Amino acid sequence: MKLLIVDDESLVIEDIVSLIDCRLLNVHTVLTARSVEQAQQLMREHEPDIVLCDIELPHVSGLQLLAWSKEHLPKTEIIMLTCHASFSYAQTALRLGSFDYILKPVEAGKLSDAIQAAQGKLHQREQIGLQCKQGTLWVKHRDEWIEQYWVDLLTGRLGSTVEEWGLAARKRNVVDALKTEL
Repeated sequence: MKLLIVDDESLVIEDIVSLIDCRLLNVHTVLTARSVEQAQQLMREHEPDIVLCDIELPHVSGLQLLAWSKEHLPKTEIIMLTCHASFSYAQTALRLGSFDYILKPVEAGKLSDAIQAAQGKLHQREQIGLQCKQGTLWVKHRDEWIEQYWVDLLTGRLGSTVEEWGLAARKRNVVDALKTEL
């Protein structure tokens, strides 16, 4: 997993990096940026999975980076960080699609929990995408796969018992299709 930390204070970046257990969180790349412009460049080049971003940055706000990210890299999850417990910041961050909102100074446990939750969402989205691809593939090749099942059954390649035939049908995911044909 690739992680980008965006904060204008290098000491804050160092502190956040020290709180992240890369091995435990399966983070193989940690990138850092001190401005929105630098963050956008790194995001274009590396497409990080998760971004930890301070809301209050010079010149351009972290909220603007969040909005840009949702348009250009919608799969990236953004966790906003701030020193101010401002309801309007939190409300805007959530409206723009922030995954989470954490107050600084960041606690290791809260940060780790937020990163793991974001990873869970990314994994879930990946699984849904995979299932959609598999469904599309099934629809595209359904008739061929059912036909091949019958050929294999009639030529004895699936075994000689009803149990073996049923097991082969389940493995090939053709059970329901076969029921409608019979």
